[in-house]
Amino acid sequence: MPDPTLIPGWSPNRVALAGVALSILGAAVDASTGHGIVLMPLVALGPYCALLSGRWRLTGIAGLWAILLGVVLAVPDGIWDTRKQADYVGAIAVIAVVATAIAAVVERHPLQR
Repeated sequence: MPDPTLIPGWSPNRVALAGVALSILGAAVDASTGHGIVLMPLVALGPYCALLSGRWRLTGIAGLWAILLGVVLAVPDGIWDTRKQADYVGAIAVIAVVATAIAAVVERHPLQR
């Protein structure tokens, strides 16, 4: 029987990869807007998506990737080494930790179908 996820028909790895891809897409959109608009929170969508894998390790990896992207995006956003960067990256980190914790609970207590 294949590994069940919260998205029927998708493997946990596929779901987590979709989360990482979503973070990359969010980062690309943010970087393309330049200094005028900061869309850094879009990278936090990746850990939320990876949460649907039901695997805490995969969600944690997607969360770490989102945090790394948040740090790097401070340069094109023009907020490097500012309080705003710390706030945004901190928020992404909180989202990554919460998503990973929820995935750990889901992995330990799978949903009954």
